Amino acid sequence: MQVQLGQKIRSLRLRGNRTQAETADALGVSPQAVSRWEMGTTYPDLELLPAIAAYFGTSIDELFGFQSDREAKIEDILRKANQNTDVDERLALLRTAVLDFPGDERILYQLAATLSEAGWQHLHEHIDYNADGYLVHDIEQHRENSYWNESVRLFEKLLDEVKSPEILHDSIYNLTLLCCNLGQYEKGLALAERMPPLRYSRELLRSYAVDGAEKHRYEGESLVELANEFASQTVYTLMSKRALFDTDIPVKMLSGAIHLFELLFEDGNLGGYHSVVCELLMYLSEHQWRCGMHDEAFASLGKAADHAEKFNALYDSVQTIDHPTYTTPLLETVPMRKERWVHGKIAPDLADHWPIWTAPDYDDVYAEMSADARWNEWVKRTKAL
Repeated sequence: MQVQLGQKIRSLRLRGNRTQAETADALGVSPQAVSRWEMGTTYPDLELLPAIAAYFGTSIDELFGFQSDREAKIEDILRKANQNTDVDERLALLRTAVLDFPGDERILYQLAATLSEAGWQHLHEHIDYNADGYLVHDIEQHRENSYWNESVRLFEKLLDEVKSPEILHDSIYNLTLLCCNLGQYEKGLALAERMPPLRYSRELLRSYAVDGAEKHRYEGESLVELANEFASQTVYTLMSKRALFDTDIPVKMLSGAIHLFELLFEDGNLGGYHSVVCELLMYLSEHQWRCGMHDEAFASLGKAADHAEKFNALYDSVQTIDHPTYTTPLLETVPMRKERWVHGKIAPDLADHWPIWTAPDYDDVYAEMSADARWNEWVKRTKAL
């Protein structure tokens, strides 16, 4: 243990470009003492260990070489949590993990995020349109959502303690959404203001930072991400105003969002974004039906099934390739994001999720479309996915 501890202190000191004299001065000991630690002839007093760990920005466990075992256990917990689709089982696993590893921000974040998801699954989001026709949350019901309230407390704890920029940003994102659901609008806006404007995003800045083929790759990645965000924002903007659904604007906007993906992936290989376009097409079919475009609505459902099949067909091949890329000339250097397949293939219960987004109420459209003989044909096709 003495030799291992001494070697670790030496490794950390050299990694930080510190001299033995600087280290000794910071810790209040002599340079000779540091030298003896590193040679393994003596080791630090126990009361010095927290100061040594803090000085090198590490933990006492890592000083003694226990960190690798700890990391392996944490990685195993996170892997099991990500693979488990049962939200209650994940909660049980992560609650135990927080007790075992109380200082690990990754586990705390996963618990907070899973609590947020549990709130959606068990107690649901309650939204409706106010007298002016704008979408609002039912704050009174949401305040009783125990999962969301606990999630907020954990995310707030993370904001005070987190060191990872990625976890910080993810926490701000999730907490902002929860604040809106709970009616804490000023708090949510204040959180949003902590984030940089769109032009300073990672995706855009990476394309400005390099030249050549790497620049082309990052520019392609930013285009794909922007298209995905444009599609999401289009849906949310349409949903937020009830009066829009009495016009053909949703049909035009959703068709435009889908066309944007078709422009980017002109060879038809959308990779993981086949699932995104599948959902957009199902939502489009509802609004085409509203506008009396009945044939077009079922054509969109057929295209949605096409994209679901392509997504599933790519699933197995993507898992066996280390760095799969798109095949269209514009994006052939852009890597596919494997996390797009993290939840597996598109399930054969696709029709049960139609039209994906359910505000405003779609029961009237569903009653009419499901009475059409073409609906059963489409459902039969999706069951075979």
